[in-house]
Amino acid sequence: MYKNVTLGSAKVFFLLTLFFVSFSTALTNVFAGLLLIAFVLAVFGDRTLLRPMRLSPAVIALVLYGMIILAWSWSVAPQDEVFQGISKYRKLLFLPIAIALVWQDGRLARKGFIAFMAGAVFLTLGCYLVWAGLISAEKYDWWKAGTPDNAFAFKSYITIGILLGFAAGACWAYWIYAPTLRMKIAAAIGGILFAFPVLFLMNGRTGYVVVLCVSVGLGILRFRNDWKKLVIAMLILCAAFAAVFHQSGKLRMRAEGVMHEVSDYSKTNDLNSSGIRLTFYKAGLEMFLAHPFVGTGTGSFAENFMPTAHRVGVNDPEFYNARSQPHSEVVLMAVQLGIVGLALYFGLMATLGSVVRKQKTYQADLLFLLCISFAVPAFFNSLLWDITEGYWFVLLAGCLYAAARRPDAATIMQRPAST
Repeated sequence: MYKNVTLGSAKVFFLLTLFFVSFSTALTNVFAGLLLIAFVLAVFGDRTLLRPMRLSPAVIALVLYGMIILAWSWSVAPQDEVFQGISKYRKLLFLPIAIALVWQDGRLARKGFIAFMAGAVFLTLGCYLVWAGLISAEKYDWWKAGTPDNAFAFKSYITIGILLGFAAGACWAYWIYAPTLRMKIAAAIGGILFAFPVLFLMNGRTGYVVVLCVSVGLGILRFRNDWKKLVIAMLILCAAFAAVFHQSGKLRMRAEGVMHEVSDYSKTNDLNSSGIRLTFYKAGLEMFLAHPFVGTGTGSFAENFMPTAHRVGVNDPEFYNARSQPHSEVVLMAVQLGIVGLALYFGLMATLGSVVRKQKTYQADLLFLLCISFAVPAFFNSLLWDITEGYWFVLLAGCLYAAARRPDAATIMQRPAST
C-alpha cells in the first residue's frame, strides 16, 4: 500500500511538472519539489527503483551535481552565491529520477511526452491570442505577455522559442512513424503551428536557431544512411530558410541587428545586447585559462567578473553593479568547474544523444532533437541555470532515454491498441 501510494504520487507529480513547465514557473517548482519528496519516499518502499541509476546519463548527472557541491570548498564566491549555484543545479537530480520512473513503468514515457506537448499547445495558444490582441499585459497584469508586434505569453520569448522549436521538430519527426496519411498531415500541420510564432510572431533569436537545428537534425535522422540524399536535403533546407528569412521581417531585423551590434562592439566596445554577451564570453575565457582544471568553484562567475564590470561599465551604473552570469552554460560550467566540469557536461549530452545511433525509434529521434535543441543554444544561454529550460530538459531527457533503452523500446511510444 505504501509503495503504491508514494510511487503513484511520484508519477502524477512527474506528469504535472512536465505539463506546467511550459507556462508556469511557480507550479513547476511546486510539483518538482513534490516529485522529489514522493520519489525519495517511494525508494524507501522499493529499493529496486534505484537500479536504473546505473545507466550512464544518471551516473554522469549525479557525479556532475556532486562536483558542484564539492566545488563549494574552493569557490571564490560569497556563500550566498555558492548556495544559489548549488540550488540552481539541483535540477540534475531529476534526470535520474525520470529515468527510474519510466524504467519502472514504460507507459509513463508516452504520458510524459504528451503532458509536455499539451503544455506547449497551451503556451502556443497564448502567443496566438497575444498576436490577435485578445490578451495583453495591461489588461491582465498577473501574467507575462508581449504585444502583437512581439507576441509572447507566460514566458520570455527566448524560452518560448526553445520549447516551441523543439515541439515543432517533435511533430515533424512523427511524420516517419505515423501509421496513417491523416496522422502524417496532422503532424506536419502541428509542426507549422508551433514554428510559426517562433519565426514570425516573436523577436527571439534563440528560437530561430532552435528551429534551424531541429530542421538539420531531422534531415540527418531521415537520410543518415544516404549521404547523397542528405546533401540534397540540406540544400533544400538552406533554400527554405532563405525564403523564411526573406518573408519574416522579424527574423531579418534581428539577424541584421546582431551584425550591427557586433560591428559596433568591435569598433567602440559598445555595451549593446551582443556586446554585453561578448564581454561575458571574453572575460569567461580569461577566467577559464587562469584556472583550467577545476575552475574557481560553484557560483564564482559573478565574483570573478566584477573587475571587468568595473572597468567597462564606468558609464553604465546598472552594469557596473550587476552580479552577472555569462548567458552561456558552456562558459559558466568552464569557469566554475574547469575542464573536468566541461567533460562531464558534454559527456552527459553525448551519452543521451548517442542513443539514436543504436536504434531507430520515435523516442530515440526525439531525444536526439532534444539534445541539439538544448546543447546548441546553451553556448549563448545559461539553460541549465534557468528554471524552465533546466527542468524541461532533465525531465524530458530522462523520460526519453529510459523509453529508448527499455527492452520494449520498439512499441513503448506507440498508441496502445484499442480493446
